[in-house]
Amino acid sequence: ANGKISVNENTIVGDLGSGTGVTSIAAALLLPKSHTICTDGCEKVVGLAKENCLTVQNTISLNKCGDKDVQLCQLDEQHQYHIGSSTIHVSRYWWGDGSILKDLEEYKKG
Repeated sequence: ANGKISVNENTIVGDLGSGTGVTSIAAALLLPKSHTICTDGCEKVVGLAKENCLTVQNTISLNKCGDKDVQLCQLDEQHQYHIGSSTIHVSRYWWGDGSILKDLEEYKKG
């Protein structure tokens, strides 16, 4: 009604056909405490999205501590990137194979 979208903590964003992950990274930065599932059908492009998420995650980590000797982040045990207070899970998804439903269920479990 007022032209604004209401987003609560723990919002789940599905980025289908995300390419290099830029829109997923934007969602993570603009939607605090959100969980984004970043997917694409091409394995090479998924690799680029993972690299981009890791680069942004590490850049934010360096900016927070200001120490160039800080150990850069890696994936956590659930293969998620942490950008701000949000998380991004990057995976290959081929349209119609149903694998994204598994990812959504994992996010709901927390």
